[in-house]
Amino acid sequence: MHPILVQFSGFSIHSYGVMLAVGFIVGISLAAREAVRTGIDPEKVLNLSFWILVSSIIGSRLFHCIVFYPQYLDDPLRILMLWEGGLVFYGGFLGALLAGVVYCRVQKLNYWELADLLMPSVMLGLVFGRIGCTMAGCCFGKVCGPEFALGITFDNPLGLGVKNTPLYPTQVISGINGFLIFLALWLYREKKRFHGELVAICLIVYGITRSLIEILREDPRGFLHMGPVLLSESQVVSVFMLLLAAYVLIWVRPKQVLSSQPHSS
Repeated sequence: MHPILVQFSGFSIHSYGVMLAVGFIVGISLAAREAVRTGIDPEKVLNLSFWILVSSIIGSRLFHCIVFYPQYLDDPLRILMLWEGGLVFYGGFLGALLAGVVYCRVQKLNYWELADLLMPSVMLGLVFGRIGCTMAGCCFGKVCGPEFALGITFDNPLGLGVKNTPLYPTQVISGINGFLIFLALWLYREKKRFHGELVAICLIVYGITRSLIEILREDPRGFLHMGPVLLSESQVVSVFMLLLAAYVLIWVRPKQVLSSQPHSS
């Protein structure tokens, strides 16, 4: 675990931030390449990516700060201290969705076509983000027994999570999960039947798998009672993601079915 890559004269470069930046650059490059293949103006994709970057950072931070608002009442400036952790993927995802809707309306673009184009990049970017989590020690799992041979132990005193104790490797599991979803979307993208299908697939698969991974996590999170069931805030959002996927399949699909003709710009 290396939460800080470089440190000199009181200035630190944190691993988590570096991996987020790498993930964004890789994701943007992939999306621009895919735009050329599908006949979409790559410049518009790059412009949208900038707004997605801004909105996803704001959304991911706001989600965390809303859930843990008591921690920031006495010192609101802590909201700006991103290096302390507290960037929630679902918050960033929702922020990116909102930015995409606004941008596509202004530019008069097909939102669902662009969302499909970007979805593999989002999942690939998540993989790099989870590498950053592993290096920083955040998003850690529950304590695992010696019978679980794949447990991970963090010992760096600068790390964000539990140290010197074997934990379930939830960061690694999440990263592998994100990569498998990326791979599935990437291999299926040319076979999709309607604009929005990749979005629906991603929402369903990630929503279910993220809810299952949450069972193994032990990092501080918000929880909500839904009847007799206690769900983490990410599991609650997963429920809404599944509802959104249902909306795409039921209402969006009939309007976005692709013809057998190749795409033309």
